[in-house]
Amino acid sequence: MAWKQYHQVLCLGSSINDLKHPLNILQDGWRQTHYPPETTNIMLIARMAATIKQAENRQSVLSAFANFVAKTVNVEETIAHKLLGDKFLQQIEYFRTQLGELFGDTETEPWFTAEGFRSLLALLGTNGQGIGTSSLSTYVHNCDALELAPKDREELDSFIDELYVNIEKESGSFLNCEGSGLYPLQSACNHSCAANAEITFPHGNHVLCLEALVDIQAGEVGITRWHSLCLTKWQQACFSYFALYTILGDLYFIFERVLKRAKSTQPAKISQRELSI
Repeated sequence: MAWKQYHQVLCLGSSINDLKHPLNILQDGWRQTHYPPETTNIMLIARMAATIKQAENRQSVLSAFANFVAKTVNVEETIAHKLLGDKFLQQIEYFRTQLGELFGDTETEPWFTAEGFRSLLALLGTNGQGIGTSSLSTYVHNCDALELAPKDREELDSFIDELYVNIEKESGSFLNCEGSGLYPLQSACNHSCAANAEITFPHGNHVLCLEALVDIQAGEVGITRWHSLCLTKWQQACFSYFALYTILGDLYFIFERVLKRAKSTQPAKISQRELSI
């Protein structure tokens, strides 16, 4: 499927280990800028552009992307997208230039103007869906669905708690296969704690399913949970854990870079980007 959709344009072939290949340079630049876990990925834009290049009907693909909301400022709350503040202007311009040189043509030229690229990033920030698959989370979800006596439920919950701790000791905090994608159906949903559907990845891959939590009538708006306060106890625990790990990871990333600079002949300087967690 990937080969038919975009991979013919993006395939590195024998250049996969060539650090000077433009796509490898692009990804390395993203890693320097964006510490994991992923909330989006610069290669998602590359795949979008490659999809247009490979499409038999390019205008049809452009129209499909245009259906996603792509405002750089939230009209209702007038809150600028977090990636589009002044402190990110240098990084935004770098990626705009790199991607424009790689993929810019008649159809995609509007994407790689200054304003067009900001809108493209806003499209990802507004509509991008995190893709996280984990056999462990599937197991825990199935355990939650079991009808157990209170004592058995307590023992099972205690076992799962211990299991998470032991796995973390061996494999670290990245228990999921993480990524991001664009899904037209999912992006059309609204968000509320009173959700009538939930997003799942039941096949352990990128295929997203919207699973109804209650009967949804024809014409009724699909509503999914967004905020961590709406999540189940296991989801809240995972969300808090990964949020803490992200903060600690950012701090480690900052101190590592500062130490490297301190060892060089140049005075160590910390940018505004590095001071912002």
